[in-house]
Amino acid sequence: MRVFKDFNDLKAAIGTEVGVSDWMEITQNRINKFAEATGDEQWIHIDVERAARESPGGKTIAHGLLSLSLIPTIIRGDHRAESREKHAELRRQQSSLSHSGPRRAP
Repeated sequence: MRVFKDFNDLKAAIGTEVGVSDWMEITQNRINKFAEATGDEQWIHIDVERAARESPGGKTIAHGLLSLSLIPTIIRGDHRAESREKHAELRRQQSSLSHSGPRRAP
């Protein structure tokens, strides 16, 4: 597990491998629940029979947003900040970097 002492440590890690998480199985059940929760019920995600016939890999694919939503779970086992206070500060600074301006829905 990689430990970041402060935000500068985290910034210095940009472009490098921060760690490797354990494998996480993405089941069809999880994909179906995500589709139901988000309303994204396209056949490529949930129709196993059609995907077997028509998709390039012959099976359904997970939603991209489902994959992204698992990042906190993956990160939790992958790296940490040196202390709770620093961890909270890293989260705050990460958030301010990723949300640097107002957002409007299209």
